Amino acid sequence: MIYAIAQLDKAFSWAFAQAGLPFNPDMARKACGTGLLAGILMVAWAVRMPDQFTATARILPKESKAGVNMSPAASAASAMGLGFGGEDPGLGYLDILRSRRVADQILGEQFTFHEKRWMFGPRVAKAMDLKTWLGVKSLDRASGKLRKLLDVQRDMKSGMITLSVTTQSPDLSARLVREYVSQLEEYLTYHNQTQAGAKAVFVAGRLRIAEAKSKEAEKDFQGFLTVNRNYQTSPDPVVRLMGSRLEADLSMRRLMVSNLNWSLEQALMDEKNDTPILNILDAGQDPDAKSGPPRLLMVISASLGGIALAFGWNRRHWLIKQAFSSFGAKS
Repeated sequence: MIYAIAQLDKAFSWAFAQAGLPFNPDMARKACGTGLLAGILMVAWAVRMPDQFTATARILPKESKAGVNMSPAASAASAMGLGFGGEDPGLGYLDILRSRRVADQILGEQFTFHEKRWMFGPRVAKAMDLKTWLGVKSLDRASGKLRKLLDVQRDMKSGMITLSVTTQSPDLSARLVREYVSQLEEYLTYHNQTQAGAKAVFVAGRLRIAEAKSKEAEKDFQGFLTVNRNYQTSPDPVVRLMGSRLEADLSMRRLMVSNLNWSLEQALMDEKNDTPILNILDAGQDPDAKSGPPRLLMVISASLGGIALAFGWNRRHWLIKQAFSSFGAKS
């Protein structure tokens, strides 16, 4: 201890000599004591802080088909992640993950996890929804706090999306990350199938109308043929014209029904197949190492800050004088 204090005296003496300041050993020891006290207080504070655990998931969106015929400039912009010249699904994924809809869905889920209140505390099993765990009654405030737990980043070159959640529980962090990925998949499935389903409903309605009109045209033509079986060879031009019109109308109605049947089958296939596939490279594993808080850095910063404040307080008159003299010289 004595040797350490002597070495500190030498270090401070050298530093003050380099700065051209007078050195007082008693002042240096008091400053070291202040720094030591600040470090001890920070240790007591850091021990009371719970460990933080970060779970991470990585998603690689599917490649856009719009980039096949892009210009060189648009292709370069797309490669940089700017999204010019083609649709970039990754940009939309970021908005979906940060959306209120996803936050509300997750806040309503029930979670079972283990948590420690301080560094050396026991792991306590808990089962509750996130709104209760966050300790707020307002859904707006709960959504805001939940977004602060989520960190979403997108790589500009590869388009890979990295989402991380940091909490005081490793299993809760992993569960939240997986829940975010699940909500993203659910939204994409619902959104795309809803669009294709709406198209299928519309086409089905048009098909029913077309079939009804086709049957009506067939009935009219059949009634006409009952009276005018050989209308093509009839000497009356009105009969020939009426027969041709009814036959053409029936052919058009049948062609429309055929086309709408094909469109309906295509819409049903789109409803089943047009669901984006997420390439999930990392689904979010339970972290086995803490990500924070940086206790050692906090203690070192507190100690150095205490020493600096002590020196500044002891030399406050000299510092004020130097500050005013410098200000006066500039003026």
